Amino acid sequence: MSTIGDLTPRHIGRRVHIRSREAVVTGVLTDLRVETDWIEDVQLGHNPDDATRTPGRRTVTVAVGPWVTERLPLDTPVEVTPV
Repeated sequence: MSTIGDLTPRHIGRRVHIRSREAVVTGVLTDLRVETDWIEDVQLGHNPDDATRTPGRRTVTVAVGPWVTERLPLDTPVEVTPV
């Protein structure tokens, strides 16, 4: 079984079954957006252009039919099957 964090745009159009603590949703995945907040690590006294970018929090927005969420934990189980 996969998780929400494993989904990619290639899964759009496939049937998904998502089971969280609050709800169970089954339907066709209609949208998926993955966003990462980047953290810039700059040391005092150094050139800000030399900052190191480190990936921070990652959020995934999924839409199954009319149902949309941005708050599911990335480890939420999801089953993906052909339509």
